[in-house]
Amino acid sequence: MTPKKPNSALRKVARVRLTSGFEITAYIPGIGHNSQEHSVVLVRGGRVKDLPGVRYHIVRGTLDAVGVKDRQQGRSSALMPTIKQLIRNTRQPIRNVTKSPALRGCPQRRGTCTRVYVRLVQIMSWAGTKERNQ
Repeated sequence: MTPKKPNSALRKVARVRLTSGFEITAYIPGIGHNSQEHSVVLVRGGRVKDLPGVRYHIVRGTLDAVGVKDRQQGRSSALMPTIKQLIRNTRQPIRNVTKSPALRGCPQRRGTCTRVYVRLVQIMSWAGTKERNQ
């Protein structure tokens, strides 16, 4: 299907028959697709601005529509926290009573991230002792 002026391209669309019996035109987002004549697809709302009458999108990665090849989530190393930011051992309690009495005497384990980190270390050390005993 070709878009309205001033754009020009060959947009990938599919005629989809819904379970309710309606036949709609749905846009296939992304680069490349594997959809064939009798493919079962999931459709979501959302129009394509330069294609008249196309008010639906096909959801990639569900049912017969595979996800886009070699597509990755963007990650920035500048936004990743450092180890020092994860381990907050200088934080002092505001009051005498802390939220978790089990961690009252251990200031290294007060942060949420450090609790997860310490738990992972305990699981890994437990697995190591199990392997050594065999």
